[in-house]
Amino acid sequence: FGSLTWRPIESLELMVGVRNIQEEKEAFNSYFNHGTGTFDTTGTDQEHNFAPYPTVPGLAVAGDDDWDDTIWTASVTYQLTDTNRLYVNYSEGFRSGGFSIRGARGGSDYSFDPEEANQIEIGSKNEFFDGALRLNLAYYQLEREGSQFSSIITLPPGSIPGTTTIINNGAGSDYDGWELEGWWIIDDNWSLILNGGTLDADNKEFTIACENLDGCAGGDPTGTLRVLGGNSDSRQPEWSASVSVAYVRDIGPGTFYANVGYKKVGDFLLVNTGGGAEQRLYEGGYGQWDARLAYEMELANGAQLSLSAYGRNLSDEEWREQALFLGGFNTGFQGWGAPRVGFFEIKYSM
Repeated sequence: FGSLTWRPIESLELMVGVRNIQEEKEAFNSYFNHGTGTFDTTGTDQEHNFAPYPTVPGLAVAGDDDWDDTIWTASVTYQLTDTNRLYVNYSEGFRSGGFSIRGARGGSDYSFDPEEANQIEIGSKNEFFDGALRLNLAYYQLEREGSQFSSIITLPPGSIPGTTTIINNGAGSDYDGWELEGWWIIDDNWSLILNGGTLDADNKEFTIACENLDGCAGGDPTGTLRVLGGNSDSRQPEWSASVSVAYVRDIGPGTFYANVGYKKVGDFLLVNTGGGAEQRLYEGGYGQWDARLAYEMELANGAQLSLSAYGRNLSDEEWREQALFLGGFNTGFQGWGAPRVGFFEIKYSM
């Protein structure tokens, strides 16, 4: 790795960096069946002791592979004034290749290739009114190639284990969007913070054999191609925005703090089983209120005492954070965001 920074004039800074990556990996896993066909009634202290049970060897899988890449980063920063600057930044990313460590079938699908990305960002960082107002604005474009994603596949009866997880490489995606950050110090007590962003996705269409995606669910013959991508689905929200108001004031021997904030999240793809539009589950469009009250003071012995009360999701909004479907769109589980939560904290430090 190396980088070089050059400032030809006082207001202009140029930077370039390069990193060379070389990887060699080996992997091995083996499965054993200790089942007896009856329900295990032993205590939890014996739940990992398989000595009393039968041992039936399953499939053993091994592999090795190597990858190498050279990635770059570069930036140009121009200082318009002491408190305003423009910048352009380009960077490349490399996500390591590897092995599907839960792979239980062997074969060529055991290893997966690296994922590569490059991003360009153009933006401006600014302070106004002697630092009382900060505004940062940026536009970005991100391109991913060989995107890594996992598939959980049900194996034939008698296989060890009953499912296998394969890491696949997709075609890639293009993203672009805007980001805005704002912080306004209204006076000695009040401040306002704003954040917002958008994301527009364009997923490239590609095909993958059904045995590597869903185990050829539905009885399709091995080698049947599934068509994925070609849409604007994304696991990140299409847009998000938040605003919070903060109040701080010295009261008695300490300082009182208060903060209340609201955030709103747009739609995003929660899960896609690869079976068409009817097999995609979306979430989003929810908002959440949070608040905090605190009082901090220094005691006579020099110790710090903090009393804080928090409230999160005060509107008791319901939304899903994750979903995993096994063997079809109607089998699996879903994870939900935390409901209304409140708690009180006392912190004492010397």
